[in-house]
Amino acid sequence: MQPRRILISRPDRLGDLVITTALVTALKRLLPDVRIALLIQPAFRSLVEDNPLIDAVLSVQDGSDAAMETEIRTFAADVSLHAHPNITVARACRRAAIPMRIGYVIEADQLTHALPDQRREGTRHEIDYLGDLLLPLALKINAAHLQPTLSGQPLPPDLGVHPPYAVFHLGAHATKATVPPDVFAAVAETVTASLNLSVCLIGVAGEFPKNAAFVKSSARADRIHNLCGRLNPAQTFELLRTATFFLGRDSGPAHLAAAAGIRTYCFMPATRADISIARWKPIGPRVTVLGPQGKARPWERTEAANRRVFRGINPSAVAALIAQEIARERPSPALSSSAESG
Repeated sequence: MQPRRILISRPDRLGDLVITTALVTALKRLLPDVRIALLIQPAFRSLVEDNPLIDAVLSVQDGSDAAMETEIRTFAADVSLHAHPNITVARACRRAAIPMRIGYVIEADQLTHALPDQRREGTRHEIDYLGDLLLPLALKINAAHLQPTLSGQPLPPDLGVHPPYAVFHLGAHATKATVPPDVFAAVAETVTASLNLSVCLIGVAGEFPKNAAFVKSSARADRIHNLCGRLNPAQTFELLRTATFFLGRDSGPAHLAAAAGIRTYCFMPATRADISIARWKPIGPRVTVLGPQGKARPWERTEAANRRVFRGINPSAVAALIAQEIARERPSPALSSSAESG
């Protein structure tokens, strides 16, 4: 079957959506004339709605099946790819009479093609698992060189932030274990001095108290900008595009940073297979995974194990690595002077 219109459903988190946009890139390479719609959380629309590779952006509307079904019918897809199980979405696609509906076996009664869900094995990257959804279409992607495709939006004119700056994300999604604040504080103190830059703290509005406490305790509070709750996802992506580097957990902002092409330092535990580094490392050429790795002990819950692992991070070593790599990438004053005089 040669599809003309494909609906990709990715109704979960920010980082998952970023990775899934690499599937859009792959499909456009394989099928240049195909029209693609994304069905996503409304909060993330700004990242994809101005993207020339994406023809329509639909919103997940849990509890409002009829409204979502209307949107789906309007796009008139001949194939739906269910990148993450969501029974509301699956039912809406079935009721909208999409001829070919491909997803995982957990929703088999709503699909025409149900595949075994091997993602929890964590042995391949998420984009490789998503590529399996194309097998019923006799399509195969080469994930090695794929990149997410995202759109930025202009920053607020009163933001007051100018390069050079680094971007830190202290938080993590929901109940995920976070890196101790003193790790970020020690790194910030070193890099603001050695690299002569400021630090932008990002996050959703609910993370403002944590970031405010960080600013208050910092010895260089004049070099730190607390941007919590001030930027939408597309503006955050725009901020990251011109950042010197990003530091944070393997949460949504880390995936945005990697997609922006900047040096990305990502704290990732490896205590459980389905959240492994192999599966969830952000996609990009300049990603460095940081932090000690270890398996969960038999009596430990995952997040308790992750907190234990994170407590073993050596902030001095992290700061030294970042300072060394960034300094090496920056042009030397002598080279800059020669270029200007030439």
